[in-house]
Amino acid sequence: MKIVFVTSELAPLAKVGGLADVLSSLPRALQRLGHEVVVMVPRYGAIDGDRYRLRPSPVTVAVPMDGALRRATLAKARVNGVTTYLVESAEYFDGRGVYGDNGTDYADSAFRFAFFTRAVLAASKALELDPDIYHVNDWQTALLPIYQSTVPPVPIVPTVLTVHNLAYQGVFPSEWLSRLDLPRELFHIDGLEFYGQLSFLKGGLLTADRLTTVSPSYAREIQTEALGAGLEGVVRSRASRLSGILNGIDPGDWHPGKDEALVAPFSSTRLAGKLLGKQALQQELGLRASARTPLLAAIGRLDPQKGFDVLLEAAPALLSSGRAQLAGLGSGNEELLDAFRRLAVRFPHAVSVNHGFQDALGRRIYAGADLFLMPSRYEPCGLGQMIALRYGTLPVVRATGGLADTIRDLDVDPDGGNGFSFDEYSAAALTAAVRRALRHYVDEKKWALWVRRAMRQDFSWKRSAADYVHVYEQALM
Repeated sequence: MKIVFVTSELAPLAKVGGLADVLSSLPRALQRLGHEVVVMVPRYGAIDGDRYRLRPSPVTVAVPMDGALRRATLAKARVNGVTTYLVESAEYFDGRGVYGDNGTDYADSAFRFAFFTRAVLAASKALELDPDIYHVNDWQTALLPIYQSTVPPVPIVPTVLTVHNLAYQGVFPSEWLSRLDLPRELFHIDGLEFYGQLSFLKGGLLTADRLTTVSPSYAREIQTEALGAGLEGVVRSRASRLSGILNGIDPGDWHPGKDEALVAPFSSTRLAGKLLGKQALQQELGLRASARTPLLAAIGRLDPQKGFDVLLEAAPALLSSGRAQLAGLGSGNEELLDAFRRLAVRFPHAVSVNHGFQDALGRRIYAGADLFLMPSRYEPCGLGQMIALRYGTLPVVRATGGLADTIRDLDVDPDGGNGFSFDEYSAAALTAAVRRALRHYVDEKKWALWVRRAMRQDFSWKRSAADYVHVYEQALM
């Protein structure tokens, strides 16, 4: 089977969130199963052509967009071992990042990604890729099945749409329809219309042959008013074509025995390196050196979705009297970042706040911490908890979405559990869960047993990739 992935993010070329990580590993897993895979992504201004050995392609395509015929060229590379084409446009991508400053979309984002989507269709034809499946991702590429049916002479190829986060829907003014080269007839309640505006994601949800999202629990949650973000009715109407498939991680990418970012390697049978890493991390971050003071970690996008507001509220009680330390790494909401900086001033040797995407530091935090905090308001899947387990750091999570699917509470199941969880979205519930964990932390023998078990968990892509193949086969029927 030949699968063409269409995405706005791809690690390590262009990464904002978990979408980039999924698109760096799922295509590889499918390739290992014997399928032919191609990835298509925009060439943003920050992508270094020399670093990634980009080669120009002779193909140039023309795309009508926003009242003019606009041209795209292509570059080709092997990224993550997969054939990758980068769509180049001086107008839409040169000198710009993925979504804009602090995650805020550029004013012309609708046109950027509509152009990219149409350029992918034109380039696929020019390159004679002849895919069996287009696998599109989130609102940025959700219009592909619609463009296939409205822009002749594009051949109709079955399409699978994965929703990585339903809250981001690509909603724009309805008067932009003609500028996006979309017929006015699509603007109705069973089409692109969404509360008087147009929604890219709604269009994809209604027209893709199959739908997936990134965990079984999230597939159920987005059919409810609480987490459906206004699209729950649309999702329910297509529930028979929706599958919840848990994301995975590539064990080779997250290997504590081979990770060059770490001070010392370690494994489930040789844990000494984890303690050495903790002590080195405390020194690196300016925390009080103390091997037996529990080190809590939080890594991710600074966004209320991720539960950083309840973490801020819970932190003083957890950090008081030297009971614990906290190492944070992330970027995003400036108000949350400022609040964490104030927390670090209040607890100067117990809190370290680190800004931006720092891969090597992130790996040392995953490996050196004792507990990994993910108190998310909602979490479609989450990769942080899987990475933490890989490095022997026990997650404390709110039981929602993929967190509910991956973490079993050790107090409920001490012989099979792998972390700690709580239900209520509140600082009190998070505090209680962390304190439960810390009561066990004093038992070094039991804690080491749980750490070893965590490191042996298998969240690789092998099973999930096979589930995607089944979805592709259904789309082809």
